[in-house]
Amino acid sequence: MTLRFQLLALAATHARPVLVAGLAAGLALPGLAAVLSGWIPEMVVGLLFLGALRLSPGETRLLGRGLPATLFRLLVLQLGLPLAILGIAAMIGQAASPLVLALVLVAAAPPIVSSPNLAVIMGLSQPSAMQHMMLGSIILPLTALPVFWLMPALGSAEVIL
Repeated sequence: MTLRFQLLALAATHARPVLVAGLAAGLALPGLAAVLSGWIPEMVVGLLFLGALRLSPGETRLLGRGLPATLFRLLVLQLGLPLAILGIAAMIGQAASPLVLALVLVAAAPPIVSSPNLAVIMGLSQPSAMQHMMLGSIILPLTALPVFWLMPALGSAEVIL
């Protein structure tokens, strides 16, 4: 076993502290973050690749199960929740505030690319996280446009399109 493989195996067995150390390094080393920012697309593909490698053949069969329920959950989270936040903010006269804009944008976003990897670290179902991430990204244009059209802070529908 090579030293590189041993280091990766050690990092994998202590994934939570490694995650925290990576976040701390990102905050403490802004110069490194600036250099790595040009590689974001490649790093995203790498995370997806590593997440897919963790799936066994049996787990890949689970990806297609429960699609209607998953789609319903994602529609509630990516469409219903942001619209509810916007509706409550409109009732209290704060629909155009920056805080509401931030809350709605966070609520309308699909699950992040690293969610399958985070699911493994937390002992949750990786196939389910992968399914939510992929389907959430696919339906994003359908769920985001209605929310953005109703947000006064973003301007007119023509600007959004």
